[in-house]
Amino acid sequence: MTLNTRNYSDKIVDRIMLDAGAIYLNLKLENGEFTGTELGGTQGGNEFTIESEIRQIAVDGVKGRAKGLNVLESVNPKLKVNLLEITARNLAMAIAGSNLDTTSDEAYDILTGSDSIKLEEYLDNIAFVGRLGTDGGNKPVIVVVENVLQLDPVSIKTTNKGEVVLALNFTGHYSEKQVLNGTHPYKIYYPKEKTVTPPEQP
Repeated sequence: MTLNTRNYSDKIVDRIMLDAGAIYLNLKLENGEFTGTELGGTQGGNEFTIESEIRQIAVDGVKGRAKGLNVLESVNPKLKVNLLEITARNLAMAIAGSNLDTTSDEAYDILTGSDSIKLEEYLDNIAFVGRLGTDGGNKPVIVVVENVLQLDPVSIKTTNKGEVVLALNFTGHYSEKQVLNGTHPYKIYYPKEKTVTPPEQP
């Protein structure tokens, strides 16, 4: 095997993730087709994070980390969304424990807080849909965080000659099935790479 001094191949054009992507709520895959609701426009991009706590089992006489002795203690997937498009529904989703009244006033939807977080406030999932490849023809990369709630403080900051952007951090939560199966509340749909069949030799 000859070692290269530059890591480059023609496959790189299909392996680059571009742009800020789009955010969807309650994305479902059925019969090879996705359905969901677009959250709205963003500004400043979006960020997927998996916060993992890994404990190393200490053994007398071992002076560093030993292979095989790492224990996964917790996994918290998060999707940070910088939301530019603000609606009453989006504000209610951003504030855990809020109530949205859409019927008592003809001109306004009214948002109030409460002391409890109801189960129906958890979204089935929130998903980032990103563009993969420079030719624009490939399937997207899709990152789904499941059973989500926005847990960070909500700040509405106004600026002169600027727009309000809500920085929301949606955190995944384990369902009963995931706890029992030992799986985590996220999925990443990554498209299979294109295969090229070589031409037949005459």
